[in-house]
Amino acid sequence: MIEVTDGIKNLTGYSVADFIQDQLPLNNLIHPDDQQPCWNEIQTKLSQKAEYDIEYRIINKSGETHYVWEHGVGVYDNGQLTELVGFISDLTPKTKQLEKTKQHQQLLLSLASSKHLALGELIPFNQLLAEQSALTLNVDRVSLWLFNQQQDAIDLINLYEKSSRSHSSNISLAEADYPEYFKAVRVGRAMDISDITEDQRTQEFIPAYAPKTGVTAMLDVSIRLAGEVIGVICYEMVGHARRWAIEDIAHASELADLTAQLIANKKHIEVESKIIEANAASKAKSQLLATISHEIRTPMNGVLGMVELLYATPLTPQQQSYLDTIRDSGGLLLTIINDVLDYSKLNAGKLQLITSPTAIHELFSSVIWLLQQTHHKKIEIILKKEQGLPEHLMLDNHRLKQVLMNLIANALKFTEQGSITVSYGALDQQQWFFSVTDTGIGIDPKTIPLLFEPFEQTLSRGNITEGTGLGLPICKNIVDLMQGSIKASSALGKGTKVLVTLPMHPAPQPSIPADNKGILSTSLHSNQQHNAPLLNVLVAEDNPTNRLVIQGLLTQCGISPDLCANGLEALEKFQHNKGRYDLILMDCDMPVMDGFTASRKIRQLSYASSHLQIAALTAHALSEFRQQAYEAGMNHYLTKPLKLSDLKNLLLNLERLPKATSPIA
Repeated sequence: MIEVTDGIKNLTGYSVADFIQDQLPLNNLIHPDDQQPCWNEIQTKLSQKAEYDIEYRIINKSGETHYVWEHGVGVYDNGQLTELVGFISDLTPKTKQLEKTKQHQQLLLSLASSKHLALGELIPFNQLLAEQSALTLNVDRVSLWLFNQQQDAIDLINLYEKSSRSHSSNISLAEADYPEYFKAVRVGRAMDISDITEDQRTQEFIPAYAPKTGVTAMLDVSIRLAGEVIGVICYEMVGHARRWAIEDIAHASELADLTAQLIANKKHIEVESKIIEANAASKAKSQLLATISHEIRTPMNGVLGMVELLYATPLTPQQQSYLDTIRDSGGLLLTIINDVLDYSKLNAGKLQLITSPTAIHELFSSVIWLLQQTHHKKIEIILKKEQGLPEHLMLDNHRLKQVLMNLIANALKFTEQGSITVSYGALDQQQWFFSVTDTGIGIDPKTIPLLFEPFEQTLSRGNITEGTGLGLPICKNIVDLMQGSIKASSALGKGTKVLVTLPMHPAPQPSIPADNKGILSTSLHSNQQHNAPLLNVLVAEDNPTNRLVIQGLLTQCGISPDLCANGLEALEKFQHNKGRYDLILMDCDMPVMDGFTASRKIRQLSYASSHLQIAALTAHALSEFRQQAYEAGMNHYLTKPLKLSDLKNLLLNLERLPKATSPIA
């Protein structure tokens, strides 16, 4: 070592003299598992006379492991390597922050998929939230308070104390005793108080509350529902001050939003239960499920969006594995949500088929290929094509694929060994069929009639209850819409066969223009980063986490957007900037002014450019909300969770648009 800066001591614990005078080799500090890979990478790059970048672990003088990044370059004299020059950066803080973010997202995903959230079960949900968030936020006490009916006091619903791992309730705080605190709860969003003795909003707690509880620092987040404050979640430290990080406030706010959604679900359930008692039970149930699925989409946008952003950061194999688990679990939850929505549409008679010429063999092959890549069992999926079926049929290929994937996925769930066979072909000149046959655990023939009933999960198929019990009923409803039939046959221990029969409507082979193929390739299959530096984008989104997600996705597309938290702010920014925006991503449900109203007001401005595009960004997935968005002057409709591919497609289409104002379906 010829020269090294003083920063080496902070990183390794060894002084400059240890490396210069005593010639301590840096290689001795590198983790044994990383030494050879580092050596190989450096030698390869030096042989090419190229700079090198490597990540590895070092073990410092105290025995602690640090993740570091090294950048280096060789110095040559007459072609001979004489020196190495470079620098080393400590990645440990970034790694720890990434791990903390993943813990936050795992908790959000766990709570968002909890049955207590969907069923509106406040106490067990909050107990789970309190116990887990006490760990992720590293606090001593977590409590939930809700306003009483008179709105002049807050009642303690649940208090969790980490030291004793105990839960308690039955305490009330009156507004008359704590006026400044109540004012802050009603007006603000979050109170991050590092020392309650120095903040005016909490000095009222010093005479009684603080001495009794020992609380010294507080992070209190208001719970809002339909624009009204209904309660507060408190995160408290005992015995010492605490400076709250931005990430802590964002995480606490997300948990407050989940609690608000649970209370909304609880109210929906109570209202819809009365409707069920007075009207048809099946119709009321479908409406309730549609509402619940909408409420879950907002936090799911934060969960899956953050996952997508994390994939773009440096990850260790272990972190990649954790992230894959979050993504797969989130995908399962989103599948359940979509099942609920589909069932609601089917039950209300609102699902319509869209037919087009479909290449049957390509459709079946693509579905099987996809499932072969994603399932983790040693189960072979076999495709058998019978004779007599035209290459192309007129049908709704999206819904046919949905039925096929559901049937194969169901077979995989209940098959541990053997194979799954998918057969298809013509029955006669008017009908064709496809079937899915597995070698799984089978079904008691007596319970087969229950297979296609909603919310039924046959006990004879073991203890596997993952899902909603809606998959097969949705398949049956779609097949009925296609004027076909579906039936199952099975025997315990010998497997199950599901047979679908459909009317045959031959279609000519469709021709795809070359330019369309190019567009599809660019928009759907390219992994290149989309770059749209000339687009001016405004994002209106009241949820802080979702704002962070959308900003991160746009940044990956080369766009630095302007951000605001409600429709009124969007209108004011648009006016202040004289309508210079090309695109506005507009949430529909926001406080102060909603996205529909803001879009109408923006369209009414005389200087609103004719090429301005407004895209709805919403958790509403039903067609009536889509129509409402177009009537308000929006051009596009994006549903949460927002995918990077959907955003890229929107930006690509936006760049191709002529300067016109016609809405795009």
